[in-house]
Amino acid sequence: MTEAKRPDALRLSGLHEFCNLLNLQTFVGRIRRLCRIRHGQSALCQQYEADFFRLFNPPTYTRKL
Repeated sequence: MTEAKRPDALRLSGLHEFCNLLNLQTFVGRIRRLCRIRHGQSALCQQYEADFFRLFNPPTYTRKL
């Protein structure tokens, strides 16, 4: 009997065994946690980018005549 190859999604997911319900729940929790972390990092990057832009690009005021 030959050993069955795992599907690509399972192989690339980092799970080393075929999914059972407990492994799947842990894996889904890990994905959700990473998404929250990445979302927070993205928000920080956008905030720093906006601060950097404001620092080096002061607003220009024009006087109406």
